[in-house]
Amino acid sequence: MNIKKTILQQKMIIAGLLSMAMLVMLPGFGNAQTAKKDATANESGKEAEALQFKTPTEAMASYAASNATAAVKKAVVKYLQNATTSQNETDAQAATIQLISLYTRGSNTTDLIQLCLQRLNATKDADTIYSLTTSLAGAYQMAQDYSNAARVLNEFLEKQRTQTTPANVLATATTLSSLYITKTSQTNEAFVMLDRELNQFPPNAEKERNGMVSLMLATLTQGKANEKTIEFCAKQMETEKSPLVLYTLATALSGSYQGLQDYPNSAKVLDTFLENNRTKLLPANVLTMAKSLSVLYVEKISRPDAALAMWDREIKALPAEADPEKAAMLIAQGDVCFSTLKNMASAEAAYLKATELYKAIPANPIMSEACLKLVQVYVKKGNPDQAGAVLLSCLTNCPILPASPLVQKMIEVDSPNPCLDSAVWILRDRIATQYAASAAVDLYQPDIVKLLLKQSKNQEALQEARVFLHACSDKSLPAAIDLVTMAFKTIDGNLGRANNFLRYQKYGVVGEDGKSGTADDLKNPLLDAPPLNDERRNALFTAKLDTLPNNWTGWNKRSSIYIYLDQPDEAFQALRRSFEMCPMNEKDLQMATDALSGFIIRNTKDVKLAESLVDYIMFGQMGKDGQNGTADDLKDPAQDIAHQIQYATQRPSTPAKTETPKPAAAVKTEAPKPPAQPAQPAAKPEAQPAAKATPDTADSESK
Repeated sequence: MNIKKTILQQKMIIAGLLSMAMLVMLPGFGNAQTAKKDATANESGKEAEALQFKTPTEAMASYAASNATAAVKKAVVKYLQNATTSQNETDAQAATIQLISLYTRGSNTTDLIQLCLQRLNATKDADTIYSLTTSLAGAYQMAQDYSNAARVLNEFLEKQRTQTTPANVLATATTLSSLYITKTSQTNEAFVMLDRELNQFPPNAEKERNGMVSLMLATLTQGKANEKTIEFCAKQMETEKSPLVLYTLATALSGSYQGLQDYPNSAKVLDTFLENNRTKLLPANVLTMAKSLSVLYVEKISRPDAALAMWDREIKALPAEADPEKAAMLIAQGDVCFSTLKNMASAEAAYLKATELYKAIPANPIMSEACLKLVQVYVKKGNPDQAGAVLLSCLTNCPILPASPLVQKMIEVDSPNPCLDSAVWILRDRIATQYAASAAVDLYQPDIVKLLLKQSKNQEALQEARVFLHACSDKSLPAAIDLVTMAFKTIDGNLGRANNFLRYQKYGVVGEDGKSGTADDLKNPLLDAPPLNDERRNALFTAKLDTLPNNWTGWNKRSSIYIYLDQPDEAFQALRRSFEMCPMNEKDLQMATDALSGFIIRNTKDVKLAESLVDYIMFGQMGKDGQNGTADDLKDPAQDIAHQIQYATQRPSTPAKTETPKPAAAVKTEAPKPPAQPAQPAAKPEAQPAAKATPDTADSESK
């Protein structure tokens, strides 16, 4: 594609559009004075028109308009007030809603109370009555008339509890209970009211019944365990049928006994409840109650044997599909053996059973917990090989779980090098699956660097840290810079190159004075390290290149792969190719240009160099004036860019002149032949980030 031709076409299109715009605008200039004279004459007409409303919604829109005058707002309020008495119930209801909003916003409690009372006398719809009652009670509260607020809510419950929904009853009772307790100091009245409403609830309103019981318990306890709570819970449990409500009551009863330091009765309540109700409860509720009971047995009654027996019983009673809860129970059982009984064999058996559930729940975080628990047993036994094998197995079998905690544990427990190396390849493969997108690089590349450093593969770690720096997202730049400095320090045994790298990140090649060719000019120490050239590693990514389409987005994705292959020159050429093939629309052109400039700034720290390339691809050799041999003529800065991104071992003695970028050799650019069965990417790669200044992380250099 001829860049100059397409840019010229774009300029011609833009010029044409500007000419058309001027033709459209010129008559407007001529009529400006006429329009100004007519404005005053039309003002009164517009004002009169604004006072005419067809619906409450239209009236409210006029009220909320930015140019609404006091006269318009007054007219809107009058219209809405009249509309509330309309024979059309829909219009009356709509007007009421709008007026309530206006009165509430203006704290106009008198009119709000009057409106709600008027409409309550006029409507029979249950939902409308609930809404108006809520607004009326709120208006009384705004006026600090708490007695009337409570009266209104109480009357609603008495008259409407069977007409409205259980959810509305619960919400009203909640507000009324709060009024009694916090505003009128009538705690006993609050409890009596809640008890009355609980008894009126239909049996199938389980969720609302549970909410009401929770309110009653909060009213009784006031944050402290007491005999009244015990009496209420015990009595209520005798007649209650709902498993959910029984669960709430049993938990509160056990907590009250525990608050009074009656631990045997506290445990007895939970144990009895589980025996009688476990099949009626959700597995999650059984797990929560069993954990509370286990803590009581171990920490308060000194009966770890009872805790283990309880766990055996509950694990066997779980339904077959409750694998997450089963894993959690096995972990809890293992904790009793490990921490309390110091029985490593029993702890290992329990944790091991939990890890074996990975086939059913590979994405559940409980699998990471089970794995880390089993590892602590092997560490205690002094067996880092087994610990590393468990972590590697979890990393392999649970690919959706976060890798960093597992990798960090591998490093901490001194897993053997073969295990660490296997982890490196697992993470590299995940990055390759996502076409080296920055999101995957952010997730896995830091761990790759740390694993290599742990194996004392320091040079390779530095190279992978360089890849991380070039391929990560902007938010991960500080972490990438830290890893590069760590690699330099580890290799050199001093902070010389680490500090030089930090200075380069802060000032770029021109140094602190910002001028090229002066004594403080800097060199990028990362260019001294040779490129990564591992055949096995490269194969993971080069296989992806031929599967990508021969269009501008395909070449953009190729650039991400080349960056991860530690081949910056090929990545640059791919980005040039992407721009050449980019459609002539603003959005795509901006994306392609941002990718190029972002790449240059990230790799060279030279903003001016990025700007010179953008100028060149936008205007060509002739510059902005479009004429050869003038002062604004431009040259392709590709050669200068190549010199700053090529590693020392790659540079020829005399750099070849590259006026026109050539496509990367690894892929045919004219008519690529697609494979018979192209592989599909596992995840859509992210676009190259736009050019941004590198975070100023070098202010505090290593000391």
